[in-house]
Amino acid sequence: MFRLFPLVAMMAMASNAATRAVAGDGLCTMCSIGVAAIGQQQDSAHDTQRPLRIMITADLDFARIAVRAGGGMVALDPTSQGSRSEGGAIALGAAGYIGHVVVEGEPGRALRIDLPRTVMLSSMGGGELRIRNVRTNLSAAPRLGIDGRLEFSFGGDLSISGDADGNFRGSIPLTIDYE
Repeated sequence: MFRLFPLVAMMAMASNAATRAVAGDGLCTMCSIGVAAIGQQQDSAHDTQRPLRIMITADLDFARIAVRAGGGMVALDPTSQGSRSEGGAIALGAAGYIGHVVVEGEPGRALRIDLPRTVMLSSMGGGELRIRNVRTNLSAAPRLGIDGRLEFSFGGDLSISGDADGNFRGSIPLTIDYE
């Protein structure tokens, strides 16, 4: 038996201890969101520091998936930008899309970027799925470039089990601070 799983997970929040920026935390199905707000506070160590601006330019989207009994897994890799399916999971039509983020701020500044390792998705019918191993293509020490920009992608592994079906939605909290 096959079950259909149109899925979307999206980045939700971004903040800075001294400068707070928040990307919209609404939910969407098969859509793309790019919203951001610019904070107004300044860091006492850097009185002329530019506030961080975070733009979510592409949501993490696992697209449409059918699953045989026994479940399966779909992985979206932000480094290779590829996808793979395991077990009884089969992608229907186009493969999913990795998420993409653009951060702007004080040129050359080091950043601390935190993401959860696991994210819960839910459907209107009460079903739940998990994205595990949420990951980015960031270096170990991310830093804004000389132009004050940093772009990165994110992905993860969608574990599918049970008989839940429907449109699954969720938010991935993203925290970004100047070091």
